[in-house]
Amino acid sequence: MLVARRTQAAEKDLQEIAFQIGLVSRRPNVADKIIDELIEQANNLAITSQIATIGTEAPEFGRDVRLFCHKRWVLIFR
Repeated sequence: MLVARRTQAAEKDLQEIAFQIGLVSRRPNVADKIIDELIEQANNLAITSQIATIGTEAPEFGRDVRLFCHKRWVLIFR
């Protein structure tokens, strides 16, 4: 099964999202759920993008870069 590779910047973003939701908003269960959903969505994109064009083109971010929204977050992938 394919899984998404995450950059250091993506890992930092996930940590920041978890911090904001879990500690600042005091909703640790929601933070865990959202992080799990984002990772699952990224893994689904890794699989789906092998067989179909998904997401919105974003050439301003680089060659073959696409965007995909999940709830209020945007996943940037290639």
